[in-house]
Amino acid sequence: MKSTEGPFAAEVATGSDPEFYGNALRFPTAEAAKTYADDLFCRWTAVKTWRVVEYVHAGWATVKIVVVTREGAVA
Repeated sequence: MKSTEGPFAAEVATGSDPEFYGNALRFPTAEAAKTYADDLFCRWTAVKTWRVVEYVHAGWATVKIVVVTREGAVA
């Protein structure tokens, strides 16, 4: 998994909805967010997949970058 600055968040996709959804929880490392996402995946029967995203502040905008998915690292 790529080591970056953070903060990181976990997002999940449920049912047949292709969109990913998250909450306000932020984690200091991608590994911590991955652990949380994996735990949700094990407990919530509707979760089909998950991903970890990093929030990067770029000037006036905040950019969301996908760091890792349930299937494996993407960045």
